[in-house]
Amino acid sequence: MLETDFFDLKNKVVVITGASGGVGSACAKLFAHSAGSHVVLLARKDCGALISEIEEGKGLVTFIKTDVSNRENLKNSFEEIRSTLGRVDVLLNVAGICEFYDPELSPLDKTSVDDARWERMMNVNGKAVANAIHFASKMMPAGSSIVNVSSTAGCNGAEMAVVDYSFSKAGILGLTMSYAKILGPMGIRVNAVAPGPIEGTDMLSQVKNFSVEDMKSKNKLGVLCQPIDIAKIMLFLASSMSRCMTGETVGASAGQFIGV
Repeated sequence: MLETDFFDLKNKVVVITGASGGVGSACAKLFAHSAGSHVVLLARKDCGALISEIEEGKGLVTFIKTDVSNRENLKNSFEEIRSTLGRVDVLLNVAGICEFYDPELSPLDKTSVDDARWERMMNVNGKAVANAIHFASKMMPAGSSIVNVSSTAGCNGAEMAVVDYSFSKAGILGLTMSYAKILGPMGIRVNAVAPGPIEGTDMLSQVKNFSVEDMKSKNKLGVLCQPIDIAKIMLFLASSMSRCMTGETVGASAGQFIGV
């Protein structure tokens, strides 16, 4: 049995927000090459190298420059998808932002709310996810799937990231369960993955008060997830392999939170 048959996503339209990042680009290559999907890349940054890599591997790819925090821009991107491809079979909500505390801050300093930072987190990690689901679901047939990216910070809190980030990622868990109930009668499944720190990403490179080795030592497996590890979980959740799953969140932290 071919992998493309195994996951039943060949020629399906897979929309990926945050496609230029580590997890987004890993998803794009995996879905295009291993599942045979037509991937639609939504990102603010140029995706030229990624597009070339997908096309060299005989994959189908479309790029639409998109700022997910801008509702009108996001709406226009989905209208372009409707006019050119006609539907969305899978939505991967990967786009997200994170900010980290300065290691010199005291515990009380960390409790203060920065209004501008709070708005950034809520716009990208919250409203953009809801808006993408709203626009995509209008053109999703029964059997479609949505996969959101939360974080272990949303499930267990975080030492490194600002509390705004934990709050926004916890909100994605609620969105996932709510939309699963709302869209389930339409045959649309909604699930999430909650990764721990992901090695090799721009986000992780911002951390100042913990080294990669420190983070690995907290995990039972002694490793950090790679972008491709998260992409594989998302492929499982997006495909018919998980046809009886909706409203679920799959943790991926290399064993950091066993017993917590």
